[in-house]
Amino acid sequence: MKKPSLNLKQRISLVFICCLLLIFGGIMSISNYSIQSILENKIETGYENTANQLCLMMENTISNMNHVSQLLVVGSAAEYLEGYFHAEPGYDKIRYSDSVREQMAVLTFTNPTIGLTAYLSPGEDKPLFTTGTIRDKVDLDQMPLLMESGTIRYYGPMQSLSQATDRTVLAAVRSVQLSDGQELLLYVESAFHVVDDILEANQGQERFPILFLDPQGTITYSESESFATGIPFSEEDLTGFYPFRVKANQGWEVVMLVPEGIYMQERNQWIESLAVFCVVIVIFCAVMVWMLWRMIYRPLGIFERRMSTVLEEAPASGGEKTNIAEYDELLEKFEEMRGEIRRMIQEISVAEQRRADLEVEKLRYQINPHFLMNTLNTVHWMALMNNQDDIDHTVQSLNRLLLYNLNKQNREATLADEVMAIREYLALQQVRYDFSFVCTQEPPDDPLAYACPKFILQPLVENALYHGYSKDMTVSLRIRVTDRIEVTVADNGNGMTPEQLEKMCSLKEDSPEEGLGIGFSYVIRSIHRRYHGKADWSVESRLGEGTAVHLYLPKEVAKSC
Repeated sequence: MKKPSLNLKQRISLVFICCLLLIFGGIMSISNYSIQSILENKIETGYENTANQLCLMMENTISNMNHVSQLLVVGSAAEYLEGYFHAEPGYDKIRYSDSVREQMAVLTFTNPTIGLTAYLSPGEDKPLFTTGTIRDKVDLDQMPLLMESGTIRYYGPMQSLSQATDRTVLAAVRSVQLSDGQELLLYVESAFHVVDDILEANQGQERFPILFLDPQGTITYSESESFATGIPFSEEDLTGFYPFRVKANQGWEVVMLVPEGIYMQERNQWIESLAVFCVVIVIFCAVMVWMLWRMIYRPLGIFERRMSTVLEEAPASGGEKTNIAEYDELLEKFEEMRGEIRRMIQEISVAEQRRADLEVEKLRYQINPHFLMNTLNTVHWMALMNNQDDIDHTVQSLNRLLLYNLNKQNREATLADEVMAIREYLALQQVRYDFSFVCTQEPPDDPLAYACPKFILQPLVENALYHGYSKDMTVSLRIRVTDRIEVTVADNGNGMTPEQLEKMCSLKEDSPEEGLGIGFSYVIRSIHRRYHGKADWSVESRLGEGTAVHLYLPKEVAKSC
């Protein structure tokens, strides 16, 4: 059972759905690529820059603490410190002590990033020299070690050792060797605001948790409850955050933890915007499908009503318009076609009436050949009864020729039939004219059972007798069969002038039938209509020498043979 085809509305909907899928697929692909590019090029780059900024600020602070600690263990500060430990109790010792404190105060004052500074004696709770009040007990082993480089160690971020504040600072502890072998520890803290500035740098309105790792990857500072200090950091255990890690030249690292909600915020906004866009597109396309369907369906309804009136006698109403130029033009063409169809129907009716009349006329004309044949048979028997042999032969030749020519049941013949008809025709003409006839064929034993149009040789021979007749004239018919058939009808009669020859050679299928070209024009039309350009012809003639007509026909065996 044949499946029902889709109607117009279904086809339009299907086309729009395919277009929507293609558009959405392209939009989704482009949007996904764009979002990924934004995350990689904008968000990630921004967060990486923030992490790099934190790392750079940390490195600058560490570099400043290192520079200050170097100044406090070399030069005049080191001399004052040596003098303090070698001086006897009294004025000199106090003077050296004041000089050391003065050097510490000057360096602290001239470096805004430096806060608390102190000289510590290993194993003692109290500092020897300090630029501010310090906690009662200092335990370096409890401080978070960030890294160690030679004789200096860096701690933090951690709570300040100053009693004046509990804010987060960085610290550096450098080992100081005196000339007598005694060891001191120089403690240098960053200013109170430095670490806060570092941790809040480039954070905007959001505050992301920060981690600091030592060169071994152990957490030394954490702002997230999910990560405790003193344990190795692993991204495999990280959930709910995207880590952005930056490693300093000294080996320690800064890890900025960006919450997934913030990280995916722009992506989610894109997805929401895309969803809204898709809904709008779907609604828009649905409206367009409906409008397009209405735009096409209404004209089709008008066409259907007009087509239903094609065979009606009364003309269709032409007042109904679609208001679409192309459709209205088609309706006008349709009305013209409708009128043409009505006219053609009338013509066909008239033609059918004429055909019926022609059939009657044909039957009437068929009666005359029968009457003529019967009359010739009567003459034939009368000639036999009166021993008139010449009349009998002439009548028999005429009878056979007329029977061949007037037979309308078959429009095709064979070359053998045409040669037989020519012999009968020449037998009749030799009663009137004194001429000889020669017929040759190559090969001589060929039966000439090749199809050809009927009555194409007699007009050529008739032209040779009527227009080229001369005393002692010879008419020849030569048939040569190779890969095609060449038929030549020649005479040695009067021939033609160049003007007559040019006029005859210029005859075409639709040339008027008059004068010299009546029979020859019939031959041209016959071979053109029978062979459709596969046959050809030529004429040769000279005045006083004769004329030769050549026909070149395709080699086709007759169906009856």
